Amino acid sequence: MLDKELFFEGMEELLKFFPNWNIDLSEKRNVRAWYNKFKHMSDGRFIKAIDEYIRNEQFNPTVAGILKYYLPEQQKTATQIEHEKMLQENGLM
Repeated sequence: MLDKELFFEGMEELLKFFPNWNIDLSEKRNVRAWYNKFKHMSDGRFIKAIDEYIRNEQFNPTVAGILKYYLPEQQKTATQIEHEKMLQENGLM
């Protein structure tokens, strides 16, 4: 679950780079509504999504725009795990 303090810092970072973004971070309802859309993220993935949004976008942030940069962790298949194990055992990894 996303740390609330880290979430707020991310929102402030967005506001620095998008100064015309019309969001009032002192309004608790606004912040709560936005947090609820991202609370499922890990801290690292949220920060990465924010950084990628800042790096790649020119328009004010939207929930959908930020979520576009949220890439869920991929699960390895049993075949991938076995292959990596074989590579490690043979000193190739």
